[in-house]
Amino acid sequence: LPPSPPEIQELEQRVRLQEKTLRELDREQKDAEYSFGLVFDDFKNSINRQAARIREKFISRISDFLVEDAEITLTTTRDSIGESGQRYDWPSFQLSMTSGTFNNPSPRQNRSEVSMSQGEFIDLAFRLALIEAAAEDSGASLIVDAPEASLDALFMRRAGTFLARFTEDNEENRLIVTSNLTNADMIPALFGAYDPEQGDPQPITVPRSERRERVINLLELAAPTSAIELVGDRYKNLLNSALFPPSGEDVAGL
Repeated sequence: LPPSPPEIQELEQRVRLQEKTLRELDREQKDAEYSFGLVFDDFKNSINRQAARIREKFISRISDFLVEDAEITLTTTRDSIGESGQRYDWPSFQLSMTSGTFNNPSPRQNRSEVSMSQGEFIDLAFRLALIEAAAEDSGASLIVDAPEASLDALFMRRAGTFLARFTEDNEENRLIVTSNLTNADMIPALFGAYDPEQGDPQPITVPRSERRERVINLLELAAPTSAIELVGDRYKNLLNSALFPPSGEDVAGL
């Protein structure tokens, strides 16, 4: 049976209330979009003013790590904030990079078009470029967790120098890097404790007398694990060899 007249009136009343609520929400959205638009315009202008500096900083940073040539170009991506509403031209940077098959930098659309290690340091170089562009000549801080995880042996030294240069360029910058104790070159690379070979960057050497005070040694500070209790001396020897290569006792820089 069809609904009764009172039921129809109740349904119509609910529809009218929901339409009123929808109109109010639409007005609120328009007001919010207008206010956001003013902020967004300032944001876009600030990016446009800093774009050349960000690009310059990125190219400078990434060249310390990648063997390939890489650059970024300011573009825009049109999209809305939510599922509906006004769309905005969001500033974005397009990565272009050479490869074994392209002598000229070609666009890379997503992370799958570069290797895992390249992707991590492209991302890190871009973050550094943003930090330095925003901070200008002020100090900045960077914290990196185990950068050696996805690197092959030949890129350890480039990665260590890449990170160390952040503190060399501005004495007020602060760098914190966590690293596992392995036989790889990450810790020596961070301290510039290596003799460069072909393809290696020039090391940024920390004097041997200063290296120990720049290390937070969790082997000593953390509660000992079963592995530490079993082979703690071997861990300590690995750390000492990484910080103070035996071959460098009488060699400047090592």
